Amino acid sequence: MPVNHPLASRDRIQPQDLQTENYLTYSRTTLPGFEYERFIRPAGVVPGRLSVVEMTDAIVELIAAGFGVSILSRWAVSEALSRGKVVAVTPGSGLSLQWSALVRRNEKSSSEVRQLAGMLQTWFQAGSHTG
Repeated sequence: MPVNHPLASRDRIQPQDLQTENYLTYSRTTLPGFEYERFIRPAGVVPGRLSVVEMTDAIVELIAAGFGVSILSRWAVSEALSRGKVVAVTPGSGLSLQWSALVRRNEKSSSEVRQLAGMLQTWFQAGSHTG
């Protein structure tokens, strides 16, 4: 959220806090396992306004300029956080995602696909994505 937002000083927000907010999101389609399905909808609330912005960088810039709030992965906004452009407040008790990589059984161990899967596994295990 914007640095000067009334909720920015909180440690956590609740779904009800979004009832008066312009909520910036990637898509009008709700995806299973993501913030709308796991945090907003179960509380039976609707954000005050919903704006679809299909690029993370654009969402961050709009938030920094005071045009709304969003729920994004901390690693995706880590640069904006470190520069003090936006503030991160945990939704509820937090929303973690489980990631998986599917690789063909007959994929060679030296293939680019296996190398990428290995790098992603190392990255996630190291916590590099937490920002």
